[in-house]
Amino acid sequence: MGGKIGVNSVPGQGSEFWFLISVRGAHAPAVHNGPDAQAHSSASRPPRTGLLRGVTVGVVDDARLNREVARRVIESQGGRCVLFESGEAVVEAARDGRLLVDAILLDIEMPGIGGLAAAQRLKADGAGAQVPIIAVSGVATEAVVGALRSEAIDAFLPKPFHADTLVQTLRAHLN
Repeated sequence: MGGKIGVNSVPGQGSEFWFLISVRGAHAPAVHNGPDAQAHSSASRPPRTGLLRGVTVGVVDDARLNREVARRVIESQGGRCVLFESGEAVVEAARDGRLLVDAILLDIEMPGIGGLAAAQRLKADGAGAQVPIIAVSGVATEAVVGALRSEAIDAFLPKPFHADTLVQTLRAHLN
C-alpha cells in the first residue's frame, strides 16, 4: 500500500509500534506529538453534539498513541481533552490550579509517578478530590485490583477498551 511500519522502543519503558498508509480521499485530524503535546487542549475546537458534549477529560498516558486514541473517542462525542504525558504532569497541573477537567482517564503503568500514585496525590491534594478518576491498564495486576477498592480510583477499564465502553463509563461517573 506504499506505507511504512516501524517501532520506537526504550528498554525498561516500553515500545510503540506504528504504521502509515495512504488512503485516497481520507481526511484525518492532525496528531499533536510535538513539545506542546503534554498539555494540548482541544478547547479551541467547536464542540460537536454527542454524549460527552460540554465535558472536559484529562487524558494521562505516557504513550502518545494511547492519548490520541482516547482524544479521538472523546472528541467524537463532543467532549474536550487536555492531554498529559505523565503522572507528574497531571499532579503538577492540579497543584498549580490548571487541572480544569470534569474527569480523568489515567494510565496505571507509567514511568516515574505511576497512575495509582498520581491518583492518590490528586485525591489527597484536594484539587482533584471531586474529579472522577478512571484507571486504564493493559495489565490487570494485583495492584490495579487493589486500587479499585481504594478511594483514589472511581472506575477501571482494561486496555484495549471499546469506544462505547469508555463513553458510557465517563457518563456514569459524571452524573
